[in-house]
Order: sequence, then C-alpha cells, then structure tokens
Amino acid sequence: MQLQSHGPGGVQARHCNRHDYLQEMRAPLEALRLLLTVAGTVTTIKLKPRAQTVERRPLVSCRAQRYAIHMIRSFRHKGIEAFFRAGKTQGIQARHAVRLRLQLVRLDNASGPQDMGAPGWRLHPLKGKLTDHWAVWVDGHWRLTFSFEHGDAVLVDYQDYH
Repeated sequence: MQLQSHGPGGVQARHCNRHDYLQEMRAPLEALRLLLTVAGTVTTIKLKPRAQTVERRPLVSCRAQRYAIHMIRSFRHKGIEAFFRAGKTQGIQARHAVRLRLQLVRLDNASGPQDMGAPGWRLHPLKGKLTDHWAVWVDGHWRLTFSFEHGDAVLVDYQDYH
C-alpha cells in the first residue's frame, strides 16, 4: 500500500487489494498458449506454483489506477460464443476453427477495428443495415462481423452474408 502512495492507515488504503501473482497471470498466459498452439510452436504451457520453501508474496494493486482491458462484450451468434468461451465447435464449421480462434483472440485484445487488419483477413466496413459494423474474411463467403463500442467489441457474429 505504501508503494501506491497510501499511508499505512490512510483513507485511500481501503481501495487496495492483494492479488496472487499466479492468478493475475493465468488469463494472459492462456491467451498466449492459444496463439502459440495455433501457430504450432508450443503445445502446452503449464503454470507451476513456486517452491514451498519460498514465501509467496502477493502483489498489491489499487482500484483507482486500473488499466482499461479491451474485450468482447456481446455475441449475436451462440455457436461462436460457445467456441470462444469453451472451445466447442458445434455451432461453427470445424474447418474454420483455427482461423476463428486467431481472429477471436485478436478481437478480444483489440481496441478498434484497425487492430483487426491482419494480412489475409480482408478487413472491411459493412454497408446498409450494418453500417457501423466491420467484417473479416474467414473462408469462402463466411465472415466474422463485429462492431466496436467504447473500445470493446460488441455484437460479434459468424455469418455467410453473401
């Protein structure tokens, strides 16, 4: 708490929480594992607790100084949501799973549509009823469509819109 410029019994000290470093790193390492598994370079990354002889010291973070984390907030397509959250391929075409996994991980970390402009994904804005939406190419006529609201991806859909 003193590292965050709070006194030992100060008013702002109540806003600080203790966090276990292993729990803090679990989500970023899982995203990294997915990317590396898809790329074929690493098959597993295992988190190991520190040795029992070493004292575990939790990190201290302050709610007042949290960073904004961009993420997917809502889905239109239930199959793509199940694939993103649990890895289930029931609602999508199995041959699209590898590309969709890459696109969804990137979309989850994107702060705007410009972050989805990877080579071969053919990022483009949509017209008509979906004016504020963007699409990236998955395969053939299949597209992953999405919109951004306050830096977060919303209304993520997996569709054959041609």
